[in-house]
Amino acid sequence: MKGWQRCLGLTGLIFLTACGEPTPQPLSEITGLDPGHIAPAVQSHLDEAQRGVTAARRKGDKAMAWAQLAQVYQAYGINSVAVVAYQNALSLMPDQNRWRYLLGHAYLALDRHEEALSAFEVCIVEADVLPRDRELLALAHRAAAESLLVTGQLEEARRHATDTLKLAPADPHAWHVLARIEGAAGRAREAVDAYERVRRLAPSADRIYARMSQLVRQLGDPARAASLAQRTGERAVPRTDGLLAAVYGLKRGPDADIGRGLQAFQEGDYARAAAAYDRALTDAPENAAALLGLAAARLKLNDGAGAEDLMLTLTRLQP
Repeated sequence: MKGWQRCLGLTGLIFLTACGEPTPQPLSEITGLDPGHIAPAVQSHLDEAQRGVTAARRKGDKAMAWAQLAQVYQAYGINSVAVVAYQNALSLMPDQNRWRYLLGHAYLALDRHEEALSAFEVCIVEADVLPRDRELLALAHRAAAESLLVTGQLEEARRHATDTLKLAPADPHAWHVLARIEGAAGRAREAVDAYERVRRLAPSADRIYARMSQLVRQLGDPARAASLAQRTGERAVPRTDGLLAAVYGLKRGPDADIGRGLQAFQEGDYARAAAAYDRALTDAPENAAALLGLAAARLKLNDGAGAEDLMLTLTRLQP
């Protein structure tokens, strides 16, 4: 999309946002509310969110109930429902810019990148007024940069990434986004410089070394490239996003704790990973993924005996 087209679209979206929709889409008309084949704890949570919408009477209460339903469905990855619910919430309470940011991520999960970008850009416009919501402004710029990177709009992506870093210069994920943009644009030196910032801010994030190695080789330093390649691991760059974290923190049941354990493990926080896997096993003591994850976390915590016991349990369950 060209700049003038996006500007016109953004102006229209801001106008519609300010005016709001006259009536939200009724709950009974939303498809996908009951996906089926899900854990009882999850189904109970979805039902609870639906009852909240049905019970709400006043406009403000209805907006909050729709937003809660949107966040619950988004937490479980049911983003088609989340999109409609966020739209309903914003039609009733259009000044809730953080809901719009979460709507953008629901669009992203559905690969609806232009709609996601429009949502993030409205967030940026509305957050960049007094009093500025600096946290949301940085997050929206970063999300816009990632969306533009995916769609190949690299110069616009770079602008949003640098705007993020003006607001949050110590954000390793923002530097990682910039590194990926520079690499995609063929600016190997700038990409390596950005990766170096990631290394300093998140020294345990060893997954980046594979890409760094490729870029350093392009710059004519094969010895350093080989050294970096040997350091490649599985730990991702930490992604700090309090708004999305709060949404995913709503998840219930052992699968949710397994997901939290995996995320903590990838971030190198093995104690937090072990605690999450332990919680999962409390509800599902024979869950193979939780047993295996806890065993891996125990090994990282130098508890070889504990890891061995868990692997024996897993072997008995799955001979």
